[in-house]
Amino acid sequence: MSESAQRDEDAGGTPFAVVTTDAIEAAFGGRWGIWLSYTGRWWAARHDGPNPGGPGAPAVLLVRADDPDQLKARIQEQELKMCP
Repeated sequence: MSESAQRDEDAGGTPFAVVTTDAIEAAFGGRWGIWLSYTGRWWAARHDGPNPGGPGAPAVLLVRADDPDQLKARIQEQELKMCP
């Protein structure tokens, strides 16, 4: 196995993206679906529909980021905006 392939899998052989998407989804209580696109961008889609924060709250249903840490930060920003 190549060095890059080893970095992209955890110790059990599970692809890094699968482990990471599951962890991010769990961190936000399953309110967001997470995936890594074939272009290398990380995405999150909110499951609870538009505007759960009430009038004036932004209706952001999709969040895009360059890496998992940036995605978590952007989701956190949206979570804070959604709090009534």
